[in-house]
Amino acid sequence: MDPITAYRAYWHAESNSGRLYLQLADDPKRSVHIDVDSAAELNAMVDLLRHNASMSYDPESKAISTAWRKPGA
Repeated sequence: MDPITAYRAYWHAESNSGRLYLQLADDPKRSVHIDVDSAAELNAMVDLLRHNASMSYDPESKAISTAWRKPGA
């Protein structure tokens, strides 16, 4: 899991598709992306990134993840 240092969201309403770009701590000049097929999916991912300072990316599964947190924190 690679720590995420920055993100950028892209949505194309006409084609109903989008992409989430991520910059990772291991190489801040390179970005990876996750393709999304609904505005709700993109919104959920951006919401996680916006509200959780410690996020990671798994390049094998192309998944983002929060760090372990206590309930209510």
